[in-house]
Amino acid sequence: MESIPTDFSIVSEANIWSSKQFRKEFLAEFKEIHFIADKENNSLLVHLANANNDELVDELLHELDNIPEEKKKHVAQFLTKSAVASCAHKDTYLIEKICKNGHLDVNDILPNSIQHGSVEAIEFLLESGADINYRSKNGENLLHTACLHGRLDLVKFLYSKHPYLVNESDCADRSVGLSVAAGGGRVEILEFLLTLGLNVMHTDHAGWSLPHYACWNGNKAMAEHLGAKYSKLLYCVTKEGLSVLMCAAFGGSINIFFKNVSINGYDKWHPMYDTENNQQTLLHMSCLGGGLVMTKHLVQTYPTMLHEVDNMKKKPAHYAAHSGNIAVLSYLIDCGTDPWCKTSEEETLLHRAYLSGQLEMSKHLIQTYPTMFHEVDNMKRTPEHKAAYSGNIAVLSYLIDCGTDSWNKTSEEEPLLHIACLSGQLEMSKHLVQTYSTMLHEVDNMKRTPAHKAAYSGNIAVLSYLIDCGTDPWSKTSEEETFLHRACLSDRWSKISEEETLLHIACLSGQLEMSKNLVQTYPTMLHEVDNMKRTPAHYAAKSGNIALLSYLIDCGTDPWSKTSEENTLIHIACLSGQLEMSKHLVQTYHRMLHEVDNRKRTPAQYAAHSSNIALLSYLIDCGTDPWSKISEEETLLHIACLSGQLEMSKHLVQTYPTMLNEVHNMKRTPTYCAAYRAAESGNIAVLSYLIDCGTDPWSTTSENETLLQHKPS
Repeated sequence: MESIPTDFSIVSEANIWSSKQFRKEFLAEFKEIHFIADKENNSLLVHLANANNDELVDELLHELDNIPEEKKKHVAQFLTKSAVASCAHKDTYLIEKICKNGHLDVNDILPNSIQHGSVEAIEFLLESGADINYRSKNGENLLHTACLHGRLDLVKFLYSKHPYLVNESDCADRSVGLSVAAGGGRVEILEFLLTLGLNVMHTDHAGWSLPHYACWNGNKAMAEHLGAKYSKLLYCVTKEGLSVLMCAAFGGSINIFFKNVSINGYDKWHPMYDTENNQQTLLHMSCLGGGLVMTKHLVQTYPTMLHEVDNMKKKPAHYAAHSGNIAVLSYLIDCGTDPWCKTSEEETLLHRAYLSGQLEMSKHLIQTYPTMFHEVDNMKRTPEHKAAYSGNIAVLSYLIDCGTDSWNKTSEEEPLLHIACLSGQLEMSKHLVQTYSTMLHEVDNMKRTPAHKAAYSGNIAVLSYLIDCGTDPWSKTSEEETFLHRACLSDRWSKISEEETLLHIACLSGQLEMSKNLVQTYPTMLHEVDNMKRTPAHYAAKSGNIALLSYLIDCGTDPWSKTSEENTLIHIACLSGQLEMSKHLVQTYHRMLHEVDNRKRTPAQYAAHSSNIALLSYLIDCGTDPWSKISEEETLLHIACLSGQLEMSKHLVQTYPTMLNEVHNMKRTPTYCAAYRAAESGNIAVLSYLIDCGTDPWSTTSENETLLQHKPS
């Protein structure tokens, strides 16, 4: 007994443990056996519990009293794992013993026991006080989890004891049925749930249906079952236009793909055009999923698909780099893809590989195309910025070892730590702070610290770590935003160039938990304003998170507070096109519908600027006058044209045709506003549409300006 094995799984099942004398000598020799982990990061206790060796587990548990206090926290993780492992057995003796001796909370054991735990073990935990209403951070209840792991026995047990669980949805509005399709894919579980009244047509809040999830995850049996028994489901598309066929391409199952094509009649038209709103083709999706067989099939059948780009000019090769599958990328390049192709943001294949933390893909690209290492995108972001965002320390370290400058900054003067905090990467942030300590106090061109970025990400642990390291929680941006402003948008108490606090930043990205943490820790941050007198509540309204806004108001924020331009909460919500937030505000504060800012602009005028037609229609249905004008006598159409909103402009012209000929106080027509926008952005679509509708392109303003002679007002 000179050394401890690195794999306890074999040792735990050895017959030698039946000898009491051996066990006694072993425990005397290896007093710190509790602290040793094998290559799976499990101690011997975990493997013994898994092997149901109750005698030796008993003896090891008796040694707990002899463990030094400072080491008990380290041992706790093994005790929890041991309890979970013991749940695989029908005999509940070990679970009870480990929980009692280890002073464990059964609520910490239950969620992790659903995958392999016996029905008897789960019942024991529930009878011992475990919360049947447990929810994961994604809002999944125990029945969801059982469905995800394909546990029909547990599904039946949980339903028999607590039938209401079957009607609950998670945070994404996924039903238990969607969890079946997304996870285990067991047809018998789905059919059992359908007998209980589950709606087979149910979709989540993004419009994903049962076959979307089944095909995306490559669950062949589930997808084929749904296609054969509920063929109408295969016509479903998500709110972003993602078809079931696109999901099958991602999932990589040729069989699902062909059956889908046959059933849906996709063979009548070229599948290249089965694209999402972002113009991804089937080949893009196949490369994203890393499916070589599917990719080869698509390239050979539809060769021109190889060169198609999405709305960000990303080719299938960029998606392959993102997936990390070197074989898929090499195949595309062998077929004629340019390995130096770039996206509309000037990202190379290496940028995309680092963004998703793909170490082997990154090594392959650097070794094959060494100069790609120094390429930057249109924001001067290098591959190491993408690596910092991904959170993969090994990838970033590899880049730095290759000679990259760890102090490179983006065009907004962001170093690596800002980027890591922006994506909420705790371990990456720790690594950067420990390696480059002065990076903690760097600010970007808006005076945003790494902490502001952390508040925006919503990761409380990252923000707390930065503050513990010395970041000033009260620092503001150049716009006077606190951390709470950024949490409600999303950044913390240091303010950026707009004087935003961390709370402003957190609210901007709709981070509820981060905002709660900031308000509870720094309560006066709730009333801080930025340099436009915007409170965190205005940022929350912009984010669209109703729960967050309600929380701020419950804490004492004035829902009628206005910015320096006299914008109310609903003005801000409408400007960013937040329909549900606007509905909430109208229903809660109906008078807010008719509030105007310092230029007499109503919420409807802001909605016209946003492009959200449903939002504008809602406001008008609630009583807003569609013919109201701002102080410059501009109509809704003037505003839509000025902001270059083609669909909104079409809607207004078709609904209120005489609005086409309205002029504001300088005799400027909507066409004039469209021309102004075209000159600023190069977008002539709105201008062309108005002229096609009969607008006189030769009309002049009160200053005799033509469309070509317009001047900014």
